[in-house]
Amino acid sequence: MNKIDYGEWQNKRREFRKVRERYGFKRQPSSRPRDETERDLLMRADKARMDRWIASGRLTFINPRKVRINLQAH
Repeated sequence: MNKIDYGEWQNKRREFRKVRERYGFKRQPSSRPRDETERDLLMRADKARMDRWIASGRLTFINPRKVRINLQAH
């Protein structure tokens, strides 16, 4: 693993932010608000995926706060 000089990294980031601001680039929001039907559809798709993973043994619950994901299971 490469060692990183944190002070040098901060200086590079600071310069990058200055250049970005100079040319008018603004930080974009990470996601857009979703309407109710889209949010419902995504939740249903996620639940179906999780149920499939549990049935195939890809996802197992160790306790209520810990899960194990087996990437080799299909």
